[in-house]
Amino acid sequence: MIESEHLASQIEASQDLHSDAMRLTRDGLREVIEEEREGRREFLVTSAKTAQTVGLVGLGAFLAAKLAPVVSAATPSSTVQTLQTAAALENLAVAVYTKAASLPASVSGADNPVILTFVKTTIQQHTEHAQAFNNVIAELGGAKQTGIDTAVYNGVVVPALAKIAGPADVVALALTLEDAAAQSYIAYSGDVAPKSSAFKLFATIAPVEAQHVAILRAVQALLAANAPSLIALPPNAAALPAAAGSVGFPSAFYPDSAARPAHEATVA
Repeated sequence: MIESEHLASQIEASQDLHSDAMRLTRDGLREVIEEEREGRREFLVTSAKTAQTVGLVGLGAFLAAKLAPVVSAATPSSTVQTLQTAAALENLAVAVYTKAASLPASVSGADNPVILTFVKTTIQQHTEHAQAFNNVIAELGGAKQTGIDTAVYNGVVVPALAKIAGPADVVALALTLEDAAAQSYIAYSGDVAPKSSAFKLFATIAPVEAQHVAILRAVQALLAANAPSLIALPPNAAALPAAAGSVGFPSAFYPDSAARPAHEATVA
């Protein structure tokens, strides 16, 4: 059985986790930028040394071939591409939550104060995540990702929106998107060296998305039990089902099998 303040503490914990993540993310972003700049400096030093061997004419051809992919906005680095996909996932989440908020309250579930608070809080958090990703993209010379992940939108969101009939459907869609983001950032952190700045960047935001998933699973369980009145702050602890306190955490380790491809939403 969950304690009476559980749902309230979940939303508060999400905000605390988000604030910590944003602070750590800003530090991580600065490190990513420095690593990328250092890589470019090392490349230029190598190019200068190569001039001694290949001569000026050969160097011109060498630089034309090698510098183009480094400085061209059309060919962003792997780090930038991954950040662009992350920003696209955040933009999509904002768009979907905003769309859900525009539906009749009886359909979206926004007539419940808890759900309404969660939606407003989550929109703010996803907006800040997208801004954080785009800030470093710009610092690295890449194009900011202001669009959404169209693959997820077309394959997941569009079919789901056509079937929305009530709060349970809205929660299910939000849960799918939040889980995809959490799994994606976990997977992306595994694509980089442990303890690297890129690892820190994704590792600080992934737990926020996982926190959203936990809250949505708890709400989903109460809706499935036909007990929307129990979604309250504070809830009636005596009336909650026994599984309400654990349904949000079904796995000991968060999976990443549903992660989106890291370069799915890159921008030229």
